[in-house]
Amino acid sequence: MLLVIPVAVFADAKRAGGCRSPPIRLCQDIVSAAVQIVAGGDSGSPVFRISDDPATPLVEVVLYGMLWGGTSKSFVYSPLSNIITDLAPLQTTG
Repeated sequence: MLLVIPVAVFADAKRAGGCRSPPIRLCQDIVSAAVQIVAGGDSGSPVFRISDDPATPLVEVVLYGMLWGGTSKSFVYSPLSNIITDLAPLQTTG
């Protein structure tokens, strides 16, 4: 079972201001689980949910965002809506 925790502000509070300060990451989500869910090299992976209805041949996949960091049992990702706002509208086909 995964636990998604919305985070209003995710920032390194050890350094405040100055050119060597880490970037502030706003509105990121943290996902935690009891078992290993990510590993080194997973940064940039899509974060998604699969809904499989055994009664139909259809499988729904919902894209949530992009993973950018974490530990073996938790990770932080940028929600898709924030990525779209920062970059440009996303065009999909299908």
